[in-house]
Amino acid sequence: MPPNFVPPLRAHRAHRLSVAALALFASLGAQAQLQVPDPSQDVYVGLGALSIATIGYARPINSNFGLRAEYAFGPTLSRDMAVSGADASASIKANRGGLFADWYPFSGGLRLVGGVTFNDIRLDLSAKGTNGSTIDINGINTSLAGETFGASVTFPTTTPYFGIGYGHQESKSRGIGFYADVGFMVGSFNSAITTSVLGQDGITQADIDKESQSIRDKISNLNVLPSLSMGLVYRY
Repeated sequence: MPPNFVPPLRAHRAHRLSVAALALFASLGAQAQLQVPDPSQDVYVGLGALSIATIGYARPINSNFGLRAEYAFGPTLSRDMAVSGADASASIKANRGGLFADWYPFSGGLRLVGGVTFNDIRLDLSAKGTNGSTIDINGINTSLAGETFGASVTFPTTTPYFGIGYGHQESKSRGIGFYADVGFMVGSFNSAITTSVLGQDGITQADIDKESQSIRDKISNLNVLPSLSMGLVYRY
């Protein structure tokens, strides 16, 4: 018998095993491809109610979860006014970054959102007194003529975020889409006062601190700040 001769029965079995092995590897390869997350990614732009513009990046992890990073910003808005006879100006800005996790409890684009925001949100008021203008500091009424008074109200730098939204779900389709988000940041506002009337009519730093505390007490119930954004998504 030649040395390389394989009996027909053994050759047939080897062929069957080879075919079975190839089928197994093909099946495993197909399963591996099915288990790989869709590599799609989103970039998005939108308009909002708190911050005017939003840009962001979203990456679906699977059909139930996704991750996002975004930045919401807008110009500093200013307005001149008169307060107690003094010339005053007020400005407000609301910029924030955010890292978010999206959970899709149902099939489709509806999602629940949790995350953290990094904020630069504040309201500033500055006033310069004119002749006849007065100001009340902790119950002490004093002249503000030729003096300055400033107050600032700031939101915490880092706050948790909770919300609900639509869009950014896992999908094999590419191109333009839509997203929407509504939620709120949780944090307590802080306040501070700066003024040149310190020492005038017996006003002490303790009086100024109490006036700052009075402002904080008035805004203590504002411990959530709503956020709204909607716009277009480009998936690639």
